[in-house]
Amino acid sequence: GVRGPISCYVTTIKGLTATYHVYELDVTTLEPTWLEAAERSREWVDYAEAVRRLQWKPELLQALSMSSLAPRR
Repeated sequence: GVRGPISCYVTTIKGLTATYHVYELDVTTLEPTWLEAAERSREWVDYAEAVRRLQWKPELLQALSMSSLAPRR
């Protein structure tokens, strides 16, 4: 559903059932349809909301915290 250049590699994390390769993407185009549109909706949220929604998936929360979107300490 989105297109654009990959701006940077964030991390690779091994989860229980998958290995996640995480990259940042500078979104330039939103496609009106995409392969999983029937199963997934697209929604833009701020960092705090993303953290809240990822509480159930610690490996993805870890990746988000390593991204350039994370507040700097």
